[in-house]
Amino acid sequence: MKEAQVERLMSSTGPSGFLEEWQRRHTRETGRVRHRRSFGDYAVLEPPEEVAR
Repeated sequence: MKEAQVERLMSSTGPSGFLEEWQRRHTRETGRVRHRRSFGDYAVLEPPEEVAR
């Protein structure tokens, strides 16, 4: 997939939509049907003013 195609797909579908479309295309091209997906995220929370000291 060319960079311009990736950028166009990312902007129209978002990261998860891009990945799903990539998997569909990859499966069609290679016949591979199993894909491992893993991700992580984190959040930074700020305590309320009455708790922060």
